[in-house]
Amino acid sequence: MTRLSLRERKLLTWVGVALALYLLLEFAVLPWWDTLGETRAAAEIQARRVRNYRRILQQQDHTRAELARLRQRTASLEQGLLDSAGDALAGAEIQGLVRDIAADRGLTIRNSDLEPAEQISPRYSKVSTRISLSGGIHQWADFVHAMGAGPKILFVEDLRIVPVRAADPKNKDIRVTLSVSALKRVQPEATGDSPAGAGAGAAGRGRGTP
Repeated sequence: MTRLSLRERKLLTWVGVALALYLLLEFAVLPWWDTLGETRAAAEIQARRVRNYRRILQQQDHTRAELARLRQRTASLEQGLLDSAGDALAGAEIQGLVRDIAADRGLTIRNSDLEPAEQISPRYSKVSTRISLSGGIHQWADFVHAMGAGPKILFVEDLRIVPVRAADPKNKDIRVTLSVSALKRVQPEATGDSPAGAGAGAAGRGRGTP
């Protein structure tokens, strides 16, 4: 049997060590390193998802708070609408409001005409009255201020002012023609599918049934 020399034995030892290191790298270290990289990438993806989810939740909370403020603001503004839902009652209401304000300020009401109601959205319609007044400039100023300070939201869409000659030059009388409008809720239309209509139909069928 041939004996290996010291050099050959060292060479075989290094070959064995190199083979062991290769096997260790190939089947242990490299797979572990690849798994570590995949875990790190997955962790970064999950972290980005969590950050996105938190940002969405924060936006949702902000949106809810903003909606609540808008609802409160809308409810506050709707208190300035006319109380009557029907066109005829709303027309009488706005005419009464304008007449009362004018009379309280000492203005003379020459005439007042109600204009047709106009629906401006699915929820609201506009009611207008055209009125002619005469009186002093200071009375007119008080009238305008009172309309803006009242509980109902009134706005002027058409305005014409004509000076009036007075016997006393110190009196600055004017004649004013204006169109005053306000908003109201649209009155829901009665349909045959309403509970009242259904009940009436049922009662009619009941009377006809022996």
